Amino acid sequence: MVLAQDQTVHLECNWKAVFDNFGELYHVEHIHPQHALIFDCPTSRVRLWKHGHTSVYIDGFTVNTRLPIPDEPTKLMKSQLLSLGMDPEEYRKSP
Repeated sequence: MVLAQDQTVHLECNWKAVFDNFGELYHVEHIHPQHALIFDCPTSRVRLWKHGHTSVYIDGFTVNTRLPIPDEPTKLMKSQLLSLGMDPEEYRKSP
């Protein structure tokens, strides 16, 4: 891993607010609800690196295990299905 840029930002807040944002994903469903439908954050994997760096691995284009599977495809799901050459009308909720 090579440092690409070093940046310092001064904020009047609890330091954990910024640090935790890059090391966990439990906030996604509340702060970024548009992502909760396509990323399964509860099953994400975090890797810790030297000098306090982290990386997060998230399975995308999947169903969030905390949310129910919709009966009909959402607008976002329809666009994803179409981009993959699939017909949204053939979508069926898994039993």
